[in-house]
Amino acid sequence: MQEGAATAAHLNGEVRRALITLNEDNSLVHKLSARNFISVTPSMLSRLCVPEPGQSGDGWLDDRILDICVHRCLQTAERVALVGKSNFFYPKLVPDENGHWAHRSVASWTRHEQNLFCENGLLLIPVNVQRSHWCLVVIDLKAGELVILDSLGPARFHASIVANIRRWLHAELQHREIDQWQQCAWKERYGATQSQDNSYDCGVFVVGFIQAIVRGGLEAAKDFGASKCIALRRDILETLMNPK
Repeated sequence: MQEGAATAAHLNGEVRRALITLNEDNSLVHKLSARNFISVTPSMLSRLCVPEPGQSGDGWLDDRILDICVHRCLQTAERVALVGKSNFFYPKLVPDENGHWAHRSVASWTRHEQNLFCENGLLLIPVNVQRSHWCLVVIDLKAGELVILDSLGPARFHASIVANIRRWLHAELQHREIDQWQQCAWKERYGATQSQDNSYDCGVFVVGFIQAIVRGGLEAAKDFGASKCIALRRDILETLMNPK
């Protein structure tokens, strides 16, 4: 058995043991805010397994896992913030089927983040693309840029994501009466990243990007790669099994 396969098998064994523990004590609940609680479920843990040929499971991290992991990453972060305090924020920026969007539909999500633009240098918006792929958009306030971090590289759908975030940014700044960036074009660029080598590690990459950014700044995102995914899945398992 090759080293990678052995490591994956060891991780999957840890997940199976965690599932037994969870079945014996189903009270693992993560409190992310006064109103946001996430209970750890068997299906969440199962997603941490590395898929094996001929077996069920997709290895794709869902919104709940990302929410828990991102909040844990940012507990000690300085000048880095998750917009809306949730990975469910971006869908509120998407226009309806008639192409209509209004700032009031998302205003309550950032109402209590009074210092969002004055205390942070980087604002994070994880994006779940049609419930099949994760990428990360970083609003770099100092550079006036929207930086796309995607482990699959450039894609056509990024244009609409950037347009939606740019629209919200202009509306939010106007609503807050902040003049500093009113004339900013918020140009987009692709951040340097490594690539995933399978079809399911995109969510792991987003968590890895955020961890790297918190530790070393935006350019550090390029340091996370496919060789670190199994170790990070193990860290995520430990996070899920140990609410704080």
